[in-house]
Amino acid sequence: MSHSRRGQRGQGTVELIACIPIVIICALVGWQLAAVAWAGIRAEEQVRRAGIAATATPGRIGVVVGRAKVPGPLGRRLTVRIEGVVGSR
Repeated sequence: MSHSRRGQRGQGTVELIACIPIVIICALVGWQLAAVAWAGIRAEEQVRRAGIAATATPGRIGVVVGRAKVPGPLGRRLTVRIEGVVGSR
């Protein structure tokens, strides 16, 4: 095997190792986006339940709020908040 072939194979290994941090960062960002989406789903469910309960009183219009903390490292500082206006006749 010539010297240039060995160098190319070594370069491929270095490029692969250099890509590992990028893949890890992309995975972590994707995980946090999924956590935010999950918190949004939980907050939406709270609003839905509160809206159903609020419509039990006829003639009442109100604002219902749902909140959910984002799981994971962002959860200490990030909360998803959803509001909805409900009313019944």
